[in-house]
Amino acid sequence: MGRTRYVWLIGIAGWGLTTGMLWSLLMSFRQGWDQLPLNLVLGVIIFPIGGYFLGQWMWKNVRTTFSKLIGKTEETHAQT
Repeated sequence: MGRTRYVWLIGIAGWGLTTGMLWSLLMSFRQGWDQLPLNLVLGVIIFPIGGYFLGQWMWKNVRTTFSKLIGKTEETHAQT
């Protein structure tokens, strides 16, 4: 998939936008529906920024775990 696409799909769109929209709806439910436009703007800006960093962090962790698993698999095949 590649790091850039992964960060955009998983971090920014998958987590950031989804969480931002849900947060906006929940906050508007609590504060009053007249706050929905402001909450949407805040949610669609702030959460995708966090999603970018989450996506970068997840990419690094997935790559590290994958590399370790591949290394163990190669070691296992080399021993047999």
